[in-house]
Amino acid sequence: MKINVIIMLFITATAIAQTEKATISVRGNCGMCKARIEKAAIKTQGVKYAVWQAETEQLILLFNPKKTSLNQVAKNIVAVGHEANGIVATDEAYGALPMCCQYVRGKPLVIGHRGAMGHAPENTLPSIRAALKLGVDAIEIDVFRIASGELVVFHDKTLGKLTNGSGLIEAKTLDELSKLSVLGSAKIPTLKEVLTEISGAVSVNVELKGANTAEGTISLFNDFVSRGIFTAEQLYVSSFYWDELRDFRKATNRYDIAILTDKNPLDAVDIAYELNAIAINPNFRQLNADIVHTLQAYGLKVIPYTVNSPAEIAALTAMGVNGIITDYPERVE
Repeated sequence: MKINVIIMLFITATAIAQTEKATISVRGNCGMCKARIEKAAIKTQGVKYAVWQAETEQLILLFNPKKTSLNQVAKNIVAVGHEANGIVATDEAYGALPMCCQYVRGKPLVIGHRGAMGHAPENTLPSIRAALKLGVDAIEIDVFRIASGELVVFHDKTLGKLTNGSGLIEAKTLDELSKLSVLGSAKIPTLKEVLTEISGAVSVNVELKGANTAEGTISLFNDFVSRGIFTAEQLYVSSFYWDELRDFRKATNRYDIAILTDKNPLDAVDIAYELNAIAINPNFRQLNADIVHTLQAYGLKVIPYTVNSPAEIAALTAMGVNGIITDYPERVE
């Protein structure tokens, strides 16, 4: 036992003797990339330890001078778009940075929730028109695949709360749904009708509410893009049902994905990476500034739902979220 301890102490002492402590001046585009700076430094062969102190703009590191140099560490930092020891990142590197580094505090994107459901029956053409009139940047809608095969825009699994009908929406045909009204004043539209109504005026976030919605959504996306009505960049999907998102990603890499979650948003990072998602759309009550900045440091946009009070909108804007999903788009100033 004593011999083993002596050997371990000798190995540890030798490892320490082979390393040097140093600092590099790091001037980043933001103060939110600690994880990225440290990761870039540690990835350098020979670096044992690295911590970036954003307040002092100093990277403290322990490295083996026989395996690397401070200049090489600096080059790795530059690769993520920051300055180190006077080396400035190229415009191309800056453009490839996640939103946290490019972020300039200002108005987040405004996404109308189910159209603009604070002004018209949700997920209906009047709600879509209200959102467009209010000048939203994007519109979020929900889709189910019904018994006759179409994708319809509706939120609830059952019809009783929002319509004069009853039963499961997925069990109905389009003809049966055409006889119903939403909140007594509007029809349940198909996804095709909604996309036609928007016609490329703004981006569209289609939430996949039910099973077997991925394939039909992709087919409609492809049709509208091929006809030049939307660009592929304007169309993306989101869902709480991550397996449906997996089906979507297996079928296409053409369109973006946002991960919906009502739990800790940091727990959704792995699935976001798995599906090459661009954003996490969390319940806004799960957010604070640290979580927002951490998600952005991972290269993900943060677009919380459903934010309606002016105080909550102001607080989330101050945190630096990338977008806000709201029933009242006019409240996002």
